[in-house]
Amino acid sequence: EGSFECLVEAARHYPNNPQIWLHLAECCVKKCCSEEAQQYNVKKLGSGPHTRILLAKDSYLKFSRHPGESFAIPSLSLEFAALCLRNAETLLPNQDPPADVAAPFIQAPPGPPINWKQRCELKNSTFVLQSYVLLQLQDPQSALLSANELLSQPDASNSHKAWAHIYAAEALINLDRITDAVEHLHPPMIHDLVSVLPSQMRDMIAVSVWAKAAV
Repeated sequence: EGSFECLVEAARHYPNNPQIWLHLAECCVKKCCSEEAQQYNVKKLGSGPHTRILLAKDSYLKFSRHPGESFAIPSLSLEFAALCLRNAETLLPNQDPPADVAAPFIQAPPGPPINWKQRCELKNSTFVLQSYVLLQLQDPQSALLSANELLSQPDASNSHKAWAHIYAAEALINLDRITDAVEHLHPPMIHDLVSVLPSQMRDMIAVSVWAKAAV
């Protein structure tokens, strides 16, 4: 909460810095999606022998805004996180890489300008977090678009790709597109992505993949 207040003030003075908007979104996720904030509800998909039971997190309800309240007013909510991530995405333009990828080309006051490599890392982090936030807001179609956008980035890290596959699978499960979801959980593909990651991250991804595969 303290970080959020500082970053809101920074965003007022430096609205063109995509890093500030990304960190604001991270604060909202940390507040709204921590273990003590999570509650669950049971949802049924389909009918008869094809019925599937979905255990869904509904923690966002506790932290979402009241009807009629503007999402643009800074608040530790997932709706505001989604707005922050859209701002960050807008400030990181799509273009061909420059000849010198280490040369700064995006102004990000009060810090130094951002070079191409940093721009790609920020953009990919934004897509992954955006997919997660939209899943929490029960918007699987938009979450799937963000995950696929990340997977189309040529310079995405293995960690980002692995999480994007997991979030895409969850979105597709919620959309009742099970066959498509399974394609994102192909064990050899996930193994190749996570084999070079630190053991803790590798274990987290493995558990998530098997949980989605079980669903």
